[in-house]
Amino acid sequence: MAIVTIYHPVICTLGCGKNTPEIYIRVTCAAFFFSFSIIIIIITIAAAVIVVVHASW
Repeated sequence: MAIVTIYHPVICTLGCGKNTPEIYIRVTCAAFFFSFSIIIIIITIAAAVIVVVHASW
């Protein structure tokens, strides 16, 4: 989650334009934040499964 917290403002800044509506920026940031969180969770679960499988062998 620390990675997301660090990169979240950066992603928002990159997605921010002078003519971009505030709502669009918020939605884009939320989408990035949400998808990034899911990816991290999936990687964590996959790593845990691999460790358990190796341990059971």
